[in-house]
Amino acid sequence: MFSLYTLDARDQEAPIKLIINSDGGETFSGHGIYDAIRDMHAPVEGYVQGHAMSAAMFPLLACEKRWMTSTSLLMIHGMTEWGVGDARSMDADQDAMTKTINVEADIFTKHSTVKDREYWREILRDHLPRYYTADEALSLGLIDAIITSD
Repeated sequence: MFSLYTLDARDQEAPIKLIINSDGGETFSGHGIYDAIRDMHAPVEGYVQGHAMSAAMFPLLACEKRWMTSTSLLMIHGMTEWGVGDARSMDADQDAMTKTINVEADIFTKHSTVKDREYWREILRDHLPRYYTADEALSLGLIDAIITSD
């Protein structure tokens, strides 16, 4: 995230090109990068070249404009939790997971043009990976355009 803030300090008017090819990572780190991109004073445009999977979806969704190459894939799934503790600890973990699902469903709903919040909540309730081609991502409004290599 340091490099994003360094670029932001320049107050550039030209868009920052964020190229994404990532397996994802930790959920809350993805949320933090999403917030950092949304906070920038310069426009950020996201380009998926390869794949954007799991938590890598959040930086992509934060971008003002989003593209994928025709051979790229997106992957969305819910988070997993490995709990240890007593019943109250498990209840607290369940509460945190439900809140996280709701936050993420709101992000997907805000940045997609086709589906409602309940659609995304259902996708995020399990860890089953759902893969989307560029055409499918475009039809869901997750990206703005497909880059072809003609």
